[in-house]
Amino acid sequence: MIKGRCECARVQYEIDDEKNNSSMSDRMERMQKNLGLSDQQVAQIRQIRDNGGSKEEILTVLSDEQRELMKKRRAEMKGKGRKGSG
Repeated sequence: MIKGRCECARVQYEIDDEKNNSSMSDRMERMQKNLGLSDQQVAQIRQIRDNGGSKEEILTVLSDEQRELMKKRRAEMKGKGRKGSG
């Protein structure tokens, strides 16, 4: 019985990991579209994420214009109640 539980937990972990990777990929696609990221910027951001980098490190890859656009979009999302409505 314990072996069955371990197997279920492992499978669930793999499913969760796959969902997380999928959502990161979706976010990256949205960032690329919304901020006009170049292929080089996408590659740099992916490398930063893969290495456990911070948001601050990711921001260094963006141009001033892209950073401002990101800030504006985040404020819009927050205003729509998607974040911080707890």
